[in-house]
Amino acid sequence: MIELNLTFQPAVAAAIERVERLWELVGGAGVPVPLADQFMAGELTSSQIKSLVSADAVPQTWPE
Repeated sequence: MIELNLTFQPAVAAAIERVERLWELVGGAGVPVPLADQFMAGELTSSQIKSLVSADAVPQTWPE
């Protein structure tokens, strides 16, 4: 289960899209399922979880 950052900018929908992209990047089976507007759930191996966390730590935008 993944807890979404409800302050993610520009909106929570963008956080959901980011999780879906990272999920695909680490080779997760299927797609994560949104739960209660704050969580997403699905099945990943422990290695995939570590990879997802590492990939999420990489900045997606760079300051000018």
